[in-house]
Amino acid sequence: MNRKRNYPSAMTIAGSDPSGGAGIQADVLTIESTGVHATSAVTALTVQNTFGVREVVRTEPRIVAGQIESIMEDIGADGVKTGMLVDGEIVRAVADSLRDYDIPLVIDPVIRSSTGHTLLDDTGVNELKKSLLPRAILVTPNVREAELLCGISIGNENEALKAASEIIEMGAHAVLVTGCHFEEDRIMDLLVDENGVREYERKFIPGRDPHGTGCMLSAAISAYLAKGNDLFDAVEFGTSVVNRSIRFPLETKGGSMVAPLNHLMNEAARYPVMKEVRECVRELETKNIYELIPEVASNFVTTLPYATGIEEAAGIEGRIVRLKDRVHAHIPWYGVSDHVARFLLNIQMYDRSVRSSMNIKLTRDIRKICEELDLDIAFAPRMEEPISSAEEEHRTMDWAAAYVMEGRDKAPDIVIDEGGVGKEPMIRVLADSSRGLLEKVLSIWREL
Repeated sequence: MNRKRNYPSAMTIAGSDPSGGAGIQADVLTIESTGVHATSAVTALTVQNTFGVREVVRTEPRIVAGQIESIMEDIGADGVKTGMLVDGEIVRAVADSLRDYDIPLVIDPVIRSSTGHTLLDDTGVNELKKSLLPRAILVTPNVREAELLCGISIGNENEALKAASEIIEMGAHAVLVTGCHFEEDRIMDLLVDENGVREYERKFIPGRDPHGTGCMLSAAISAYLAKGNDLFDAVEFGTSVVNRSIRFPLETKGGSMVAPLNHLMNEAARYPVMKEVRECVRELETKNIYELIPEVASNFVTTLPYATGIEEAAGIEGRIVRLKDRVHAHIPWYGVSDHVARFLLNIQMYDRSVRSSMNIKLTRDIRKICEELDLDIAFAPRMEEPISSAEEEHRTMDWAAAYVMEGRDKAPDIVIDEGGVGKEPMIRVLADSSRGLLEKVLSIWREL
């Protein structure tokens, strides 16, 4: 009986990483997390962890070819990515096995580990240029790998673009040079093809360079290509998945590694987070906390567990308002809070355990209650804010979070902002969950 496959499938051809932070293990998790079935061909066994690679045992080229051919004759593939290929013989075996298939190929040119261990020898690099690069819809070198492929030094954006152009001249359809850190506060990935250049930018987070980002990125892009996305969308979606894992990595003794399931768990949390926000805000209405509502109204915000922007923060559309002596809350939704959500997201850059925040009125009595409840209090005095930051409200939230968290490992319970010209005094309450936030706010309310 002939059966037609009713799901997209992508294959990773790479080495095994026992830590799960890179290689086949990370690739499979990444591909599956996008809704694509993952298959694999193992090119090597490695002895490694996040400290570095200790030993590599190559797979016989005929076994690599056999793995690929067995998958192609049964499941097939809608996308393929290559990672660690060890040497020229394995590269040729992969190229020969893929020759008769018109499948989008993404090449992650894994040449050398961050600790200096050779993962693709000179014969492999030459064979990669000769037999695989001309087949690639995309090559995804980091800056160091681009230097090794082209034999040039890259110290600025123009040199990165030159390297990308040279790789295209080797036959690749497009090149994504990743990890271009040429400016102090940002990192860029540069996508180059015959039509020009696209930039994918993210904020630089000191100390956040997890193991496995290159493997994860090429796997994610391959998966999105397998789902039928064009190259530009696949790169954008893949970059988004990896950026979330860079912001929220798995911490280890040796450093950190990517967490391929973060974006999937983020989406799974959407309904529970929204439900809890709705229930907590209803309780605030029932308790009628009108004396805590400032003139500019309040918002009650909880982020998804791995949120990277305000669109992943659930708040109250139209805010929580005071109507004479009662409280009214509008509909909760994602992306409807700006100031509270932005402050919360910036606090999370320093303390990931904080998930919820609400702004309430600042009066002498309320401040005294906070002190008597022994809440951990911090201050964000507007007079300390740089003029350049004060001129842009979005940057004020960045500055306030950085000011509050300087010298702290753990976020405070409340942040007091005594206001300024045209700015109402405010307290921002912080907690690890919607329920935790509700309890802090109600504890203040009960004492009024």
